[in-house]
Amino acid sequence: MGFAMRIRLGLFVAGVVAAANVAAAGQSTPAAPANDDCLTCHDAIAAKRFEASIHGPMNCVDCHADAAKELPHPERLAKAACGSCHDDVAGKYHDSIHAWAKEKAGLLVAPACADCHGKHDIAAHTDTASRVYRDRIPATCGG
Repeated sequence: MGFAMRIRLGLFVAGVVAAANVAAAGQSTPAAPANDDCLTCHDAIAAKRFEASIHGPMNCVDCHADAAKELPHPERLAKAACGSCHDDVAGKYHDSIHAWAKEKAGLLVAPACADCHGKHDIAAHTDTASRVYRDRIPATCGG
């Protein structure tokens, strides 16, 4: 089990314990916003494309945790931290020329995760429609 998985499991257990303590105290835990709640305002995100993506089974707040704190949320949210779930790939990214350009040289135009993989319509790298499918990488990099 990877480090990120152990962290997520620990957070899940802590959340279950906290919810049980709240329930025992006679209080109810407010439910996190559902994807439909988010799409009420964020209709520019194509729900069908997101549902068909590799992240389709997830909730918006799984990546945008600060949106779960309050609705409506502040106008600017923190960027999704892809490495919090994809720590193995994040390590490879941080050893890449892309990360060096962005983090060390300060080139803001250097690509980050979403620049190559997309934001809400991410396809598996084995999917021929994916931006990072082997045959499509030259077009993705050229973009």
